[in-house]
Amino acid sequence: MSDNTLHIQAGALRQVLAIAASATEHRNTIPILTHLLISAEGGMLTAIGTDLDERVTAHAPCRGVLAPITVNARRITAILDALPADVEVALWPMPPQGDACILTTATMTARLETLPAEDFPKPRNIKAQAQWQITAGTFRHLFGRVEHAMSQEETRYYLNGAFLHVRDDVELPALRSCATDGHRLIHASAPLPEGDTPLPMIVARTAIRQLLKLLADTPADATLIIKQGELSLRVEHPGWTHDSKAIDGDFPDYARVIPKDDARGLLRVHDPAAFAALIQQARAIGREPSQPVTFRASADHPFTISARQAEAGEVAVTVPPDVAELVAGWDIEVAFQARYLADLCRAVPEGFTMHVIDSQAPCRAAGPAALAVLMPMKLAD
Repeated sequence: MSDNTLHIQAGALRQVLAIAASATEHRNTIPILTHLLISAEGGMLTAIGTDLDERVTAHAPCRGVLAPITVNARRITAILDALPADVEVALWPMPPQGDACILTTATMTARLETLPAEDFPKPRNIKAQAQWQITAGTFRHLFGRVEHAMSQEETRYYLNGAFLHVRDDVELPALRSCATDGHRLIHASAPLPEGDTPLPMIVARTAIRQLLKLLADTPADATLIIKQGELSLRVEHPGWTHDSKAIDGDFPDYARVIPKDDARGLLRVHDPAAFAALIQQARAIGREPSQPVTFRASADHPFTISARQAEAGEVAVTVPPDVAELVAGWDIEVAFQARYLADLCRAVPEGFTMHVIDSQAPCRAAGPAALAVLMPMKLAD
């Protein structure tokens, strides 16, 4: 063991490497992108992972020093996963070739191949044009509510994320996120943050989903520092920093497709979780990802959700009024894609009201925390 050695408990090392490894790809044609850059000085371990579009830098207290080395993320985390969390490990480069490192405990020795640290991608120079603060809970609210509606269609790349912007043409200016895949749309709002005015930016789908994972266990009141540059976003957490590229494109004027208050009927969903369960019961007759379910009700017919499959049959489920109810005296027959309804129920668990115009017009679903638009599906003859 040399003086160039890192000492840390296996659990702490596993945690910090897992955070950094969230930005790496296990299968990549560029070998260095499957590796983490690990170093230690001044009592602090730094681990970095990147796929060139995203870069995650994580920190943890440690003992010793370690000149920068690269280690395959998947292999070192697999070794650490097999160790008790409270076991102390030591990590150091293997001289003289410098193409491997050694990880040891009191009873185990592992040799891991490394790549030259100088080959690891350098960070982009981010010149912050706006800096503001937001809580982890608000971040999850803004992006967790809308992430299901982000498009995966590469030809419309400008929809492959969520549009973060300040909406100042409303009664109460707010920070808003919006996502759409062309078939559905949802936006969520929050009070304006402390600091600079946020810049309008399309935050990439991959970055949003990665950040939501990283923030899953973060207390809601934890403060995040957001730095925006030209097509760049940095999120600073007390234990890590996430850098990502924004999408270079123009998000559509989504306000134009949101229906006004001219609905013929209202469907109030009181218990979205129970409503989603009933939808799942109805759609069990079919296996298609785009399986539609139909809402039916009239003065002499209870509100039901039904689904039909050619040559298989039909399932109809009666909806209890404490789960969802229609305005009395209004006849309804309209179909929606079951998966989109289930996604909406998960995104707005507090409940929402669907404003239905007819079986072909866009439907507005408004809740206390978000507003969504769903396109009906054509009813089968």
